[in-house]
Amino acid sequence: MADYIDKENENYVLVKGEIGRKLKHYTKGKVFNCPLKSLEFFSLIEGFTVNIDISNSGDIEYYCNICLPSKFNLEEKIYHLLI
Repeated sequence: MADYIDKENENYVLVKGEIGRKLKHYTKGKVFNCPLKSLEFFSLIEGFTVNIDISNSGDIEYYCNICLPSKFNLEEKIYHLLI
């Protein structure tokens, strides 16, 4: 139940999310349990993120979020999404 960095550079981070991972929504002050696998794109320079949820049957659902650029804590490998 974790996230795995698939690719990162100075512009973005691409993350593979496992079933059961936790997502902290800072604006709502809530932690959500994610029931599906996901692929997530975090822009480090532009104001958006993209989440792709992938069901066991292969169905795909997209979600885009307009926000401040994501911040990535290299020491802790934690994303801070400012929504």
